[in-house]
Amino acid sequence: MGPYWTEVRDGARDATLKKRDESVVDTAQRWDQLLTFAALKLGLRVADVEASLTELRAGGVRVLSQAVREPPGLTYAYVAAPDGVVIELTEYE
Repeated sequence: MGPYWTEVRDGARDATLKKRDESVVDTAQRWDQLLTFAALKLGLRVADVEASLTELRAGGVRVLSQAVREPPGLTYAYVAAPDGVVIELTEYE
Protein backbone atom coordinates (compact mmCIF):
# COMPACT_ATOMS: atom_id res chain seq x y z
CA MET A 1 0.00 0.00 0.00
CA GLY A 2 3.02 2.28 -0.15
CA PRO A 3 5.17 4.13 2.33
CA TYR A 4 2.30 6.14 3.80
CA TRP A 5 -0.08 3.29 4.57
CA THR A 6 0.45 3.17 8.34
CA GLU A 7 0.33 6.97 8.57
CA VAL A 8 -3.01 7.04 6.75
CA ARG A 9 -4.37 4.09 8.72
CA ASP A 10 -3.46 5.76 12.01
CA GLY A 11 -4.80 9.12 10.82
CA ALA A 12 -8.12 7.51 9.90
CA ARG A 13 -8.30 5.85 13.29
CA ASP A 14 -7.44 9.09 15.11
CA ALA A 15 -9.64 11.29 12.88
CA THR A 16 -6.68 13.50 11.93
CA LEU A 17 -6.60 12.98 8.15
CA LYS A 18 -6.81 15.89 5.77
CA LYS A 19 -7.97 15.32 2.16
CA ARG A 20 -5.06 17.25 0.69
CA ASP A 21 -2.31 15.40 2.57
CA GLU A 22 0.18 13.82 0.16
CA SER A 23 -0.05 10.60 2.12
CA VAL A 24 -3.81 10.38 1.63
CA VAL A 25 -3.62 11.01 -2.12
CA ASP A 26 -0.80 8.48 -2.57
CA THR A 27 -2.57 5.79 -0.54
CA ALA A 28 -5.90 6.38 -2.33
CA GLN A 29 -4.21 6.02 -5.71
CA ARG A 30 -2.51 2.81 -4.61
CA TRP A 31 -5.81 1.49 -3.26
CA ASP A 32 -7.43 2.12 -6.64
CA GLN A 33 -4.55 0.27 -8.32
CA LEU A 34 -4.96 -2.63 -5.89
CA LEU A 35 -8.67 -2.92 -6.65
CA THR A 36 -7.96 -2.90 -10.38
CA PHE A 37 -5.23 -5.50 -9.92
CA ALA A 38 -7.58 -7.67 -7.89
CA ALA A 39 -9.60 -7.86 -11.14
CA LEU A 40 -13.05 -7.22 -9.88
CA LYS A 41 -15.22 -9.44 -12.04
CA LEU A 42 -18.94 -9.87 -11.94
CA GLY A 43 -20.82 -12.85 -13.30
CA LEU A 44 -24.26 -13.17 -14.74
CA ARG A 45 -25.98 -16.45 -15.54
CA VAL A 46 -27.90 -16.29 -18.81
CA ALA A 47 -30.02 -18.80 -20.74
CA ASP A 48 -28.11 -18.32 -24.00
CA VAL A 49 -24.68 -16.68 -24.14
CA GLU A 50 -24.69 -16.28 -27.95
CA ALA A 51 -28.11 -14.57 -27.94
CA SER A 52 -27.04 -12.36 -25.03
CA LEU A 53 -23.89 -11.29 -26.87
CA THR A 54 -25.91 -10.42 -29.97
CA GLU A 55 -28.37 -8.34 -27.93
CA LEU A 56 -25.65 -6.59 -25.92
CA ARG A 57 -23.55 -5.85 -29.01
CA ALA A 58 -26.61 -4.31 -30.69
CA GLY A 59 -27.05 -2.13 -27.62
CA GLY A 60 -23.51 -0.80 -27.86
CA VAL A 61 -21.91 -2.93 -25.15
CA ARG A 62 -18.25 -3.71 -25.75
CA VAL A 63 -17.81 -7.49 -26.13
CA LEU A 64 -14.42 -8.63 -24.86
CA SER A 65 -14.55 -12.25 -26.03
CA GLN A 66 -16.58 -14.55 -28.19
CA ALA A 67 -18.48 -17.39 -26.55
CA VAL A 68 -16.25 -20.21 -25.33
CA ARG A 69 -17.70 -23.70 -24.95
CA GLU A 70 -16.19 -26.12 -22.49
CA PRO A 71 -17.39 -29.57 -21.57
CA PRO A 72 -19.48 -30.55 -19.79
CA GLY A 73 -22.09 -27.96 -20.80
CA LEU A 74 -20.44 -24.69 -19.88
CA THR A 75 -20.43 -21.65 -22.19
CA TYR A 76 -19.07 -18.26 -21.20
CA ALA A 77 -18.04 -14.89 -22.64
CA TYR A 78 -16.90 -11.53 -21.32
CA VAL A 79 -18.30 -8.04 -21.82
CA ALA A 80 -17.33 -4.65 -20.38
CA ALA A 81 -19.55 -2.49 -18.22
CA PRO A 82 -19.41 1.26 -18.92
CA ASP A 83 -16.91 1.73 -16.07
CA GLY A 84 -14.64 -1.00 -17.43
CA VAL A 85 -15.58 -3.72 -14.97
CA VAL A 86 -15.50 -7.11 -16.66
CA ILE A 87 -18.76 -9.07 -16.62
CA GLU A 88 -18.74 -12.78 -17.31
CA LEU A 89 -21.84 -14.20 -18.99
CA THR A 90 -22.26 -17.86 -18.13
CA GLU A 91 -24.60 -20.50 -19.53
CA TYR A 92 -24.98 -23.96 -18.03
CA GLU A 93 -26.70 -26.68 -20.04
